[in-house]
Amino acid sequence: MHAIPSARFIVEQLYKWMKYKDANISWRLVDEVADFERLLKDSQYDRILVSPGARSKVPVEMLQSSRILLLQMELDPEGLEIARIRAGVIL
Repeated sequence: MHAIPSARFIVEQLYKWMKYKDANISWRLVDEVADFERLLKDSQYDRILVSPGARSKVPVEMLQSSRILLLQMELDPEGLEIARIRAGVIL
């Protein structure tokens, strides 16, 4: 299955920021995870990143795990202004 555009973008950015370039980063649709407890106990995964859109589908008690990291999008006002000017959009 091909990564959805946002997942592909996030994985690419994580690889750029990673100190260890041989790290293995993979993604999975939250709807495909049948057993979050088993996923957390699996030693194959060091951390599990959860996007804002998937947060409501993760069991609340699992969100408290130190191995789960909730992604939070940050908007840079200057970057948004530059993008708006380049696109010619008036807001």
